[in-house]
Amino acid sequence: MNQIKLLISATLLLFLTACATQKIVEVDPQTAVARSALQELETFLPGHYSNFAQHWGDQSKVLRLLDISLLLVDAQHAWFISTQRDAIATEHSERQQILLFRIVENDRLELSFAPFRGDSAAAIRAIQASTLAFIPGCAMTIHTTPAAYAGETTAQNCRLPAVNGESHGLVKDISIQAGGITIGDQLFQHGSPLGSPSVQQFQRSYEFNGWAGVKPPQAEWTPLANFSIYSDGQIVELADQAGNNSGVSIRLSQVTWKRGEDMILRLDLIDQQTGKPSAYGFTGTNSNSIGINLGHIQIGLQRRPGKR
Repeated sequence: MNQIKLLISATLLLFLTACATQKIVEVDPQTAVARSALQELETFLPGHYSNFAQHWGDQSKVLRLLDISLLLVDAQHAWFISTQRDAIATEHSERQQILLFRIVENDRLELSFAPFRGDSAAAIRAIQASTLAFIPGCAMTIHTTPAAYAGETTAQNCRLPAVNGESHGLVKDISIQAGGITIGDQLFQHGSPLGSPSVQQFQRSYEFNGWAGVKPPQAEWTPLANFSIYSDGQIVELADQAGNNSGVSIRLSQVTWKRGEDMILRLDLIDQQTGKPSAYGFTGTNSNSIGINLGHIQIGLQRRPGKR
């Protein structure tokens, strides 16, 4: 458990407070802190995330994507649907959960999670019908720190359903920052750790609109079809105006320039034969645009408006 805490504390980013003007609502002072935290989570938690920066630094880690959407909300509760999947999908690579943040006694914000399979409409019906099976003993109190909203289960209380007669305890650490989410998991059996801890560091990904053109030898510039791409590290094949593969593939990601330094927004031109970058450009992660001009290929990306 200490190993997980150390790994997670090393990845915490500065958590930004909400900057949008909010409607003033009279609330009970005893629940004002938890209500404020709940409202911030409703605003900042939904989005598309990727662990590409972690995958970039350690190729043994599978590239995983995380999508979180807000389902329902009231004064005391906020329900979200969370979907994790491998970038290269396999039969068992997708995992869905319903996340419930709720204000409980003593002005505490509590997070519970329930396995789920289905779309958002089915999730809302399950919430309204109270048929979700939240894992007993696995609710965690969410604490506000200078860097994040964070919580942790205990292996003694959080017991996963028995498999082959063996029940496992789960220590799950969650840290929610403005720019990402860190999730740590460690299974326990008979009071001892089972295997190594799993720590996933997800960064928020942003969507860009793009244009591109190619210039074959002794020919004029040919525009490709317009496209959109997320900064999640996935390789995207660009199509020509007829919808066919143009032979041009790109990747947009957020990675550290050098170990320990700030992150950059990086655009790679990918060789379709090797899957490796043949050229790249980079800029700051807050930049609104990025591009590559190689003489025979031009690519330009413009950030879509939205949260940062």
